[in-house]
Amino acid sequence: MPISSLTTVVVNEAADAIVERLRLSGGRMTRPRRMVIDALARSPSHHLTAADIVAVVRAEDPEFYESTVYRTLDLLVDLGIVERVQLGPGGAVFHLPNEPHHHLVCQSCGDVLEIPATLLDELATHLHDELGVRLRPSASTLVGSCARCSGATETL
Repeated sequence: MPISSLTTVVVNEAADAIVERLRLSGGRMTRPRRMVIDALARSPSHHLTAADIVAVVRAEDPEFYESTVYRTLDLLVDLGIVERVQLGPGGAVFHLPNEPHHHLVCQSCGDVLEIPATLLDELATHLHDELGVRLRPSASTLVGSCARCSGATETL
């Protein structure tokens, strides 16, 4: 099977799994909701703003209502299907959580790297034991310099 066909199968399976979770929670599946889900599942960056999703779905349907994207995202966040993450100034991004992870945002180029949640396990344990705080991996954003920019940036 060609790689593009394999990618399409994986994306379709991810979108179908989301649809099934939505239905199991009592949600209705409409064409506009499916378009939002497909946009999230197809995204190579996995970190889309609501405006990014509006642009993707309007490329297919110019009459698509922006409010539908926001309502669908709110529903998917409430159901735990999609996570809303604030990566810095500006709008939140939305993504489909796979494994628990933190986000590292490069302060120079803005690239977002996903790092395993286990890298901060010791800190998470300390915060819980000392302060009673539970670190939520999806909401933990670290700022620094990516490998490409670290030579050009003097401060972290």
